[in-house]
Amino acid sequence: MRRVYYAFVLRLATHPLLVSTVVFGGALVAFARNVHVERVVDALLSIPVGSVPQFVFSTLAHGELVTLLSLAAMGWATYHVLRYLRTLSVAFPHSHYATN
Repeated sequence: MRRVYYAFVLRLATHPLLVSTVVFGGALVAFARNVHVERVVDALLSIPVGSVPQFVFSTLAHGELVTLLSLAAMGWATYHVLRYLRTLSVAFPHSHYATN
């Protein structure tokens, strides 16, 4: 019976939503430790609106590796969660998971 419990726990631990949530949480912690978000918002609000794309590009181009990796991991996790939720809406079109 213990093998059944192990299999159940492994199935839960490798669920796509759990893995994506853990990756997103870890990336968010790494991002929060390396980036002072208040300063970024202040700098973003102090520049003209037309210069925002240049500011974002230069900020990402001169960013630290950990910050860029954490942004990429958050993007990956968000993509996988949205893809999984889309799969649910296709598999169960008339359930409460479906989005119209």
